[in-house]
Amino acid sequence: MSTEESSAQEERNKSERNLTMAQHEIKEIQRKLDVEIEQRQKAEAQLNEVENRLQAEVSARQTALGNSQQSVEKVQQLEKQV
Repeated sequence: MSTEESSAQEERNKSERNLTMAQHEIKEIQRKLDVEIEQRQKAEAQLNEVENRLQAEVSARQTALGNSQQSVEKVQQLEKQV
């Protein structure tokens, strides 16, 4: 094999190694991206769940406050009758 052929073969091998490494890096980056997307989706689902629970709690407290106010008014009305 001539020096030129040897040099060309070395260059080809080097290029193939670089390509293989780049492909590996791309796969690793894609894996990390997939993990991040999954974590983000889980976090968004948890946030939605917490927001729903908060809304339910606020609604329940407003209902309780309304009932409490009605009770106070009823007691005041009965006290006036006495």
